[in-house]
Amino acid sequence: MQRFSRRQIEGFAVAEYPSIEDKEAVENSLKTLLPALHCAADRIIVSIPHQWVSSRYIRLPSQDTKEIEEMIYLQAAKDLPLTREGLTFGHQVVARDADGFSEITMIFARRAGINRIVNAFVHNQLEVSAVYLCTYGIVGFYNAVMTAQAPETIVVGLEPSGMEVAVVRNGKVYLSRSANVQQKEPDWADAVFKQLMETQSLYLRQGPFGPIRKVLLTGDARLIRECKPHLDQKMVIPVEVMESKGLPAGVIARSAAADIPISLLGFMLQQPPETTSLLPKEARTTRLERQQRTRSKRTAWLAALASAMLVTALAVQVFARHSYLGYLDRELAAVKQKAQGLESKVKALRAFRNKQGTGLQVLEFLVAVHEAIPAGVAVNQLRFEAGQEELFVLRGYSEKLDTVFAYASALRSAKVFREGEIKVKQATSQSSRDGEVINLEIAFLHKQ
Repeated sequence: MQRFSRRQIEGFAVAEYPSIEDKEAVENSLKTLLPALHCAADRIIVSIPHQWVSSRYIRLPSQDTKEIEEMIYLQAAKDLPLTREGLTFGHQVVARDADGFSEITMIFARRAGINRIVNAFVHNQLEVSAVYLCTYGIVGFYNAVMTAQAPETIVVGLEPSGMEVAVVRNGKVYLSRSANVQQKEPDWADAVFKQLMETQSLYLRQGPFGPIRKVLLTGDARLIRECKPHLDQKMVIPVEVMESKGLPAGVIARSAAADIPISLLGFMLQQPPETTSLLPKEARTTRLERQQRTRSKRTAWLAALASAMLVTALAVQVFARHSYLGYLDRELAAVKQKAQGLESKVKALRAFRNKQGTGLQVLEFLVAVHEAIPAGVAVNQLRFEAGQEELFVLRGYSEKLDTVFAYASALRSAKVFREGEIKVKQATSQSSRDGEVINLEIAFLHKQ
């Protein structure tokens, strides 16, 4: 798979082996597969069935990653007959709450079994970067291609060997399980129905969830055709088929891809969170150390190249600084010339102000009227009546009656008005499109 916006399937091949416990058979199967693919993979993701793992949902009193991992080890010791060294796990934080708790789905597997798979690739000069539960591939496909997602959905993968089931909520796996339901069994479609009901019951017992809104079927087309009519009769919620109908948008293939499982397409379309990988820590450490060595070599080469470029850059920078300083000198001279004209204008303004004396100017008066306006008041008219005294009348609107008197009080506090001569002449309520407003009219005398 190439890591571009469009993912390209270079090849697809299938090989069977008798048992994962047969180390030699697994390695031989890989030797058969690799030449058929005709490509060198720089990133390998391994998908394993649910029969190899144990999964749990739990609510932990922490949101710190390291604390959560330690708590998972303690939980595993309670649930599984394995030591800390004998297991490997992955997890996904599906939700966090304001009380500091985290809702987590955990996946446990035997470390020896996962290492057996990883070593089979290592013996073929290949490095595994992640090991995921196949259910996350099915859910990845669901998240990528289902534009309209129900809040809580059961996603089912039907295969001749059994069924994989996941409860998806907000695009995340809240419960996953598998069942050994095979078509050769009598009433196998009813057995699928019972497994779905059991899945719903387990999900509802996990916490205050539910109810399930939809069931989506995927996997073997023949099994889906035989099973869906029975489920339509038995289920009270919709049962739909999720299929790729060829390849999803954004995926192209050089070879026939009709037989590619949807779970594998799901890993191409949406890679699960890194925390859900079951790759043991020692394998991750080895991979990181190898990446670090490669990165160190690349860094040394880049450092040598940077040193050579630095000398050239310094020379260019010195020349640029000299050029820029010359430009600043020319600009400074131009600014000084313009400043001389401004200085003469400032002197003229100061002389004009001194000539006017210390009396109140018109602009200062208007500023005082404006600054006294409180929030919730709008002034739309200022009327002036000239006579023996300078009478001013302000008209406008207010949200509240109290605000009108607050405005009058603020005007009284201003030093430009005669004390005791500021009156609220009108404050009446009026209906408008935005509700009730107060028409206001305030009169005051200006000091002469």
